[in-house]
Amino acid sequence: LITSERMRHLLAALEPEYDSIILDTPPVLVGAEVLALSRLVSKVVFVVRWGHTRREAVLEAIKQILEAQGDIAGVVLSRVVAKQYSQYAYGTPIYDYPRTTTMARIA
Repeated sequence: LITSERMRHLLAALEPEYDSIILDTPPVLVGAEVLALSRLVSKVVFVVRWGHTRREAVLEAIKQILEAQGDIAGVVLSRVVAKQYSQYAYGTPIYDYPRTTTMARIA
């Protein structure tokens, strides 16, 4: 259905009318038709659910998209809990410089 001749005609008709056409598809690893669709569109934006999708699955999906000649424009992380990774500090930063001489040389 997604890669049917009717869909090709629909995309061709819409393309001159819009700057961007966004197609929300099922996960890549679920449907082979999604990979075929990546050949019909100019760019793919890959959305990954933070803390849920395994790294190996992401890498495999990206590999499949590239093998299907899809052009990945970027990756979006969804459901990121920003508070968990935010930090705020006040005061003078402390710098640590590695020691270049050993205690044996000093003695």
